[in-house]
Amino acid sequence: RNLFVPPDSIRPMAFRKEDRRVVTKEELGKHTSENDCWLAIHGLVYDITGFLKEHPGGPEVVLGEAGRDASRAFEETGHSKSARQKADNYIIGWLEGHTNKRDDFTPLGDQGDETSLCCQLIILFTVIFCFALAGVGMAFLASSKHG
Repeated sequence: RNLFVPPDSIRPMAFRKEDRRVVTKEELGKHTSENDCWLAIHGLVYDITGFLKEHPGGPEVVLGEAGRDASRAFEETGHSKSARQKADNYIIGWLEGHTNKRDDFTPLGDQGDETSLCCQLIILFTVIFCFALAGVGMAFLASSKHG
């Protein structure tokens, strides 16, 4: 898979930073098909029509969130930093009425490689389980030496 991120000079005209615009929720809601798929993530609107067939989870996963705010679904999936950076290529504007100010919008690739809460909890419980298992093992060894 080619993860090359094209510079603005060779991106399609609609995806250049200077062409981004405010998108209403009504307009966003009209783009819900495989041939015309938009979604919003953290106040930014993405036209991911050209990416649907490449999406690792398949187009159906994305189409289920098309035409609306998909921030929660995007974060719950735990996308990697490279996936966030790739998503930035598809930004076409800002969602009208979003709580962030226009200047505060940060593309997904610029948000760092934060792990989702779900992943953090899984890691935490795994570490706790390993320590508990080690404790049980040490107790067993200690009791078998004395008994």
